[in-house]
Amino acid sequence: MARALLRRPRSLVMGEITSGLNAEVEEEVLEAVKREVPIVVVISHRDTAGKYANKIVEVNNGIVRVVKCATPRS
Repeated sequence: MARALLRRPRSLVMGEITSGLNAEVEEEVLEAVKREVPIVVVISHRDTAGKYANKIVEVNNGIVRVVKCATPRS
């Protein structure tokens, strides 16, 4: 993840990026990513990333549904 952030990407897709972290460190990582990258897609089994999201899409047993959809702030 550090290498990806050093390149200053405009978008980033990350899967299970915080799975090995405790809750406090997970929050710090998500805050840092939010500050540095304009568009981030996080694939996770945890709910924590959801509070940073403009949109949450849930996939369960092959069924896709939008759980949260908000317009991004300028």
